[in-house]
Parts: sequence; C-alpha cells; structure tokens
Amino acid sequence: MPEKLRRQLGGDVFMKKCAFCGSNQVQFHHAIIYKGCQLQEWWAIVPACFRWDGQGCHQLVDKDKEMKLYFELVALERAPKEDIEKYGLGQRLKYLNKKLDKTAQMC
Repeated sequence: MPEKLRRQLGGDVFMKKCAFCGSNQVQFHHAIIYKGCQLQEWWAIVPACFRWDGQGCHQLVDKDKEMKLYFELVALERAPKEDIEKYGLGQRLKYLNKKLDKTAQMC
C-alpha cells in the first residue's frame, strides 16, 4: 500500500474500528479487487479486526463468503459516485445491496 494512502487511512476515524464487529484492533483489508489487483483507493480499503488466535474478521474474511461480500459492500458504499462509474462498479453495488438485504431478512 502506498505510504500516502496509509497516512490518509490512518487519519480517518472510520478506520479505527472493525467494519464488521466494531473491535478496535484493526488491520487494513483491501475489499475491492479490480482487474486482478487490489484497488489502491481510500474507499476500497476497510478496517477488519485482527486476533492472534486466528479468529479475527481479517483472518476469516477469505473463508467466509458472506463476510467478504459485506466488506465489499461497505467499501462500495463509501466510494464517490464518480469512482463507481470510473471502475464500472455500479452493477456490483446493486447486486451486493440486493443479495445482502435478502440475507439480513433471513436472520
């Protein structure tokens, strides 16, 4: 991650707590992959908790498909409209909103 981006994220209050569980022991998680690469935009990175026992959200996100989709949705909802258009992510945002809303209703 570029140092300038790391400093920008470090000053963002949103990045101080896990976007999933609210823990304050976080690492930065690249939630958006674009053309096979981690997208280096401030909004594409979300805070995910890290635990040494391997049960933190950052460790589980690649094993838990719903959690992965949730982090992706959080990132896309933070994105400026012009970036959604720039990267062609509008359809993905609509899909995630619909899919995760259905999942939430089932709980």
